[in-house]
Amino acid sequence: MSTTSPTILHIITGLGTGGAEASLVRVIRTSADPSRHAVVSLTTRGTRATELEAIGTRVWAVGLARGRASWRGLRQLRTIAREVRATVLQGWMYHANLAASLLSMTSRERWPVLWNVRHSLDAWDSEPRRLRQLVLLMARFSYHPEAVVYNSARSARQHEARGFSKARTVVIPNGVDADLFKPDISIGAATRQALGVPANAIVVGMAARVDPLKDHTTFLKVASQLAIRDERVHFLLVGSGTEIGTAAEPCALDAPIARLEREVPALRGRFVRCGERRDMPAIYNACDVLMLTSRSEGSPNVLSEAMGCGVPCVATDVGDAAHVLGASGEVAPAGDVIGLTEAVHRLIRDPALRNRCGIAASARIREQFASQVEYGAYERAWSTVLLPP
Repeated sequence: MSTTSPTILHIITGLGTGGAEASLVRVIRTSADPSRHAVVSLTTRGTRATELEAIGTRVWAVGLARGRASWRGLRQLRTIAREVRATVLQGWMYHANLAASLLSMTSRERWPVLWNVRHSLDAWDSEPRRLRQLVLLMARFSYHPEAVVYNSARSARQHEARGFSKARTVVIPNGVDADLFKPDISIGAATRQALGVPANAIVVGMAARVDPLKDHTTFLKVASQLAIRDERVHFLLVGSGTEIGTAAEPCALDAPIARLEREVPALRGRFVRCGERRDMPAIYNACDVLMLTSRSEGSPNVLSEAMGCGVPCVATDVGDAAHVLGASGEVAPAGDVIGLTEAVHRLIRDPALRNRCGIAASARIREQFASQVEYGAYERAWSTVLLPP
């Protein structure tokens, strides 16, 4: 097979709705020929497999338990790699990175491997012990891949400090499909109406699954401060676990929101809880401001996507959030309720400032973070490992 038309076999931990999965789909979709790519999920088909198949990319799901390896799984990977005549193995996320290297090291083909690290270590001491052990184990094997792709420069420095090979580092920031994530006043208005948001409301959104590192606790504290200051503000929560639960199956946010509404009566009726959504351009366009309160991130997709839709953003200073925002938004330290509250309140009380920041955000994404720029960087990385010595 010609090295000018390699077959890239992507190995990823799962195909759910997370940021890494979204990036994988975006990279392949941006390719001139998605059939050049094949994808193996170590776990299940998730929510993305059908989407990939619709654009001509072959997908397999090995069915391993998350975080577990097996010789059967390795044999399945080898069979798939040979079937697609892979020329490069591209790992996505820690477990899949190790799987790609193990596959190459135990096969006669010795396929060139690239890793893809999607996690930052801002909250190292708060990470689960098993994850910290995994990171340190990977550091010992980081000489094996031809490149370790990080989606943020900050994450690269953090991993290098834990022993990852500096010589293998390549930084490729997350891209954005600027034709999909773009300002759309009409769809934003329709979405707000469908969600029952009052016409005069100012909507502060947060798009994140419920997870300790996403820190919804800080978001709720900021919401309580903003609700007292301005009766127009409503709060839109999107992501797995943000939906309203039932008595039989309560959701993680049910109790803290109920408690907060008792303590701060001004918050009652001000939360819109959506759970997982696939219509994210519509959701972003329904927001006036987007917040990210994470304690750890790489290059946050939600910031780039919201910015593409012309939504000004306020984020914690984690990963490459500050770099992504540039001058279009503001950052505050993780857990800084006062700093985040003040930054959002400045945007709430000043429509002209919101408008300027939104225009600047959309322009920044189109100029510096378009998906074509991201894909070009991956294409160069794959081509480099295929060049003859």
